[in-house]
Amino acid sequence: MSYDYMLVKGKPGGSLEALAESAMSDTIGAAADVKASISRLFPSVRWQAGPDVPGVTSISAWFGSGGPAEFQLMVEADGQVRMITMSRCERSEVERVGKELGLVALDEQSLDGF
Repeated sequence: MSYDYMLVKGKPGGSLEALAESAMSDTIGAAADVKASISRLFPSVRWQAGPDVPGVTSISAWFGSGGPAEFQLMVEADGQVRMITMSRCERSEVERVGKELGLVALDEQSLDGF
């Protein structure tokens, strides 16, 4: 079964509210650096910029596909990533990304953080 996961800066085992607050205030890093880190872990991932959304200039997205996992990076206007979404992946793959980037993952189905 393919689960969806969200990765953000934060402390494992914290409340959902604390995790949401951390996601809003802490950045993961510059989009180019985050993509490079993920690409080292998953060399087959290919990145594509998301389409511009009319009227929205403060957030953009990068999409990584090509396996095994799929990624979406939410990028602020200043080029900083605040949140990564992973899908079509195993928990162990999420844990690898979390460890590499110093992130906490949230299983979006069960709302368990790790």
